[in-house]
Amino acid sequence: LNGTAVVESLLASHPDINARDRVGATAVMWAAARGNTEICNMLLQAGARTDYSNYGGLTAAAIA
Repeated sequence: LNGTAVVESLLASHPDINARDRVGATAVMWAAARGNTEICNMLLQAGARTDYSNYGGLTAAAIA
């Protein structure tokens, strides 16, 4: 499976799209950090919030 297929599969289970990891980052932050605009768009369409910041104070836009 490629990255977008994995994300599509995960989104089908209706996860908490804005869940944070141990550093406060969300999935859209990680996609932005990797420059993956396709996955960013998928996450945004699924309701990912852009106003969240990680524990260092950075938003997805700042990370990108």
